[in-house]
Amino acid sequence: MSDDLHDLLAREADRLDVPRAPAAGILADGRRLRGRRRATTGVAALAAVVALGGGYALLDPGPSDQDAVEPAGPPTTDLGAAFAIGSTVHLRDGAVSATLPVPRVGNLSYTSVGVVVQAYDADQEPLGTHLVAADGTVSDLDVPSSATSDPGSPLLVWTTEVDGVVTVVAQDVWTDERVAEIPLPDHPGGFAPARLDGEHVYVGGSDTGVLDVDLRTEEVRVAPALEVVDEVAGGRSNLGYGGHVAVIDVATGEEIVSRDVTERSAGYFQLSPGGRYARYVDQSRQQRQFDLYDLTTGTPTTLPGSPGRWGWTADGRPFTVSDLGELVVCGSRPCTTTRLDLDVLPNQYPDDVGEEVCHEFADGSSECSMEGTENHDDDLALGGSTGWS
Repeated sequence: MSDDLHDLLAREADRLDVPRAPAAGILADGRRLRGRRRATTGVAALAAVVALGGGYALLDPGPSDQDAVEPAGPPTTDLGAAFAIGSTVHLRDGAVSATLPVPRVGNLSYTSVGVVVQAYDADQEPLGTHLVAADGTVSDLDVPSSATSDPGSPLLVWTTEVDGVVTVVAQDVWTDERVAEIPLPDHPGGFAPARLDGEHVYVGGSDTGVLDVDLRTEEVRVAPALEVVDEVAGGRSNLGYGGHVAVIDVATGEEIVSRDVTERSAGYFQLSPGGRYARYVDQSRQQRQFDLYDLTTGTPTTLPGSPGRWGWTADGRPFTVSDLGELVVCGSRPCTTTRLDLDVLPNQYPDDVGEEVCHEFADGSSECSMEGTENHDDDLALGGSTGWS
């Protein structure tokens, strides 16, 4: 680490008022790799989802000392619920939208300065990664699809391998600067998944266990409570082996919530961004409802529908968007329902769109037929979740 970067991090740490130092302390003094490429897009119509009859509600844990603080640079804006319909990304509960010149959008992940989205073609092949800022401004990002984010940080983090050496790479998406490159010479290479949580990056695939890389000090140590890297958020991680699954405290290994896996109920926990909640996904059956756990209390609440129809807001609350154009956000009592003004509703169109295709023959005759093409203009992708609902 350079002396300038070390001094900057020390100054940032001195002025913080919360126990958890933000990964944003790494901002500002990295090597500039490329200029900021920004193209302002018009603000389009807003989005929405489903009205859920009945009073489904969650206890709101309120502010927590686990909450990330604002980064240096642009102020952190509440991104609210972010989702995409087709190629249009909606954030801040539908107040801001931006349309990308791509067939469809998926895999929306939160940072402190905007939503990072993966663009795909009609065959679900990745086309690139973009940042949609809180004001709807779109920036192209030169990062791999494996990059991981934290809602309280402006960083994306991933691993690379060159000449057998695995390196943790951190890039600030606001300034488009690579701010850290930390080699892991003891990592055997190959499989090296990374997860960003605050100022720590957890890297799997090492012979000695999961590596805990401190972005501030560049210290690398083994995380004793973790055996594999799946999800890490807010100092918590999901754990699932054999007949027992749990959410644990990364520092102590203590189980916060747990479930025994049986033939009739076999699944795993998914963490919300920031680690405020966890939901149980049952792989053994189709879920018409699911349990959502408040990890501050360990208390479960039942929400309707399958977990795949629910995403997470930037501050970790569950939300869904209905086919009727209503946004439902839980995390308080009761859940709130807001009708949004959307140009396109989720799942509005038929799955297949017919197109007439004609062929001409050498004798001058022709033959026409209807050929179906899959329509993606109304595909719904939810923030904090992988893929499409």
